[in-house]
Amino acid sequence: MAHVATHEGFGHSLATRIRAAFESMKQARVLRGEYSRTVNELSGLTDRELHDFGFSRYEIHNIANRHVYGDQFRHL
Repeated sequence: MAHVATHEGFGHSLATRIRAAFESMKQARVLRGEYSRTVNELSGLTDRELHDFGFSRYEIHNIANRHVYGDQFRHL
């Protein structure tokens, strides 16, 4: 009876996971920057300007979340 052993190199798998983790962190940093810019821009508007857009100052963080992250954080 013949046996075939397959083994993925641990180093390759680890390197791939580390690279993916760094890419994920980089993407998260980009999104966080966009979130901060959105909050800052909306916070700079007057209450009247916010009202013209149809929302209040209280909603700024929720609007920024939806703008940057989409509906995946709907509960925030």
